[in-house]
Amino acid sequence: MQLIDSMRGEAGKFGQWALSFSLSSLPILVFFFLKDREQIGQWFRSYLPRERSLVTQVAQEMNQQIAN
Repeated sequence: MQLIDSMRGEAGKFGQWALSFSLSSLPILVFFFLKDREQIGQWFRSYLPRERSLVTQVAQEMNQQIAN
């Protein structure tokens, strides 16, 4: 029982550390996402099918529904 309680406490500490680390590094990530947005976009588009008419249509419909 004591081992499990100790592991829970350590897991909680690790979770707090991971959250604070991710929040503190967020401005750096945003900077690089903005700086390299074309390269990131090209990389993402390379995984999409070349014929994207259905994907484009779904994206447009989602955008319209969100705007409503």
